[in-house]
Amino acid sequence: MTRECGWKEEIRKKEEVGCARRSGRKKASVSFSDRSRPPPFLLFFPLTIKICRFIKLDVYSYCFRGAAFIGYLPLIINSSKGWCDTYMKKRRLGQLEVSALGLGCMGMSEFYGATDEKESISTIHKALDLGIDFLDTADMYGVGGSNEILVGKALKGRRSKTIVATKFGVVRDAQGNVTGINGHPEYLRKAIDESLRRIGTDYIDLYYQHMLDPNVPIEETVGAMSELVKAGKVRFLGLSNVGTDTLIRANKIYPITALQVEYSLWSREIEQVLPTARELEVGIVAYSPLGKGFLTGRITSFEDFSEHDIRRHFSRFQGENFKKNLDLVSELKEIAREKRISPSQVALAWVLLQGEDIVPIPGTRREKNLVENSKALEVILNQEDLIRIDNIARQIVGDFEISSTILDNL
Repeated sequence: MTRECGWKEEIRKKEEVGCARRSGRKKASVSFSDRSRPPPFLLFFPLTIKICRFIKLDVYSYCFRGAAFIGYLPLIINSSKGWCDTYMKKRRLGQLEVSALGLGCMGMSEFYGATDEKESISTIHKALDLGIDFLDTADMYGVGGSNEILVGKALKGRRSKTIVATKFGVVRDAQGNVTGINGHPEYLRKAIDESLRRIGTDYIDLYYQHMLDPNVPIEETVGAMSELVKAGKVRFLGLSNVGTDTLIRANKIYPITALQVEYSLWSREIEQVLPTARELEVGIVAYSPLGKGFLTGRITSFEDFSEHDIRRHFSRFQGENFKKNLDLVSELKEIAREKRISPSQVALAWVLLQGEDIVPIPGTRREKNLVENSKALEVILNQEDLIRIDNIARQIVGDFEISSTILDNL
């Protein structure tokens, strides 16, 4: 009971603040993170002016003001920097408000070559400083749930400022081998407790079923998930990698807040599900919005993938397909060059433009890439840009299919 009251009381207070901020406005397209506040210099500088007037300085008052301004200059620079860092647009996934751009944490632990925990934690901290409060992980990312553990370490002392999303359902053994998909109620009840323990939190903001279990009706799985909400362990429910029919059936049992799917300018299958998701007011969380890193333009040869990089096994990155797709990315680079931005920013801006109910979660282990990605929110694409991007997307070849045997050997 204590757990339930704890987070619900916290959420209630946040909602009251949110309602007060939104009063008098139909829709808030931009808001500040909870950490944001006016820069301190805005409080100190007017005081200087009042002192000048009180002591009736005339000729010298302007000199005094100028000197005071110079004296406060370091404070202005430092406080303004911190203030701007927390400025971030917001979007809604159903009733859940998150930063317009999230951070995918999977690659911090596995699948994309060598990892560095210290660097990854520093990147998560930078994301929070930028106002990116939506972090995505899963219990199958990293052997033994190591990615959830990493996220938990990064969030010590900062959990209340963060929206944490994790997933269950893909089962791995102690060696990391995938042994199956499990959507049984008894399994997910154990899975949530393990995720809470690894992350070091009392609740998960958004809890997904990672993959659909063909042997368990979705109604049964979602029914059990809804019990976690009542128990105070989970705030909102989500599904990942499911189609229209499953989404409709699940939503009848309990409101689905978000559907997580791969979505980028060269992976567009989700567009068949979008009308139904919007009718049900289900938000879209777009993973791999940078085409598994290929759309960044930084990958120029197959050898850029390390030995244990999962991308070596996708047909989209092999043989002639790699060469053809690399030529297409060169065209994307040209659009970026003309706009004086990076290919990553073009790709993310395209996803963001597809709807206010879509939140991309590009993954990165590096602060530099994180900052670059965050600036995609400032990019404007015109109609000509969109036509050129669509022409590129239509010519992409290959897919992202992979067998569980290959996955086990990574």
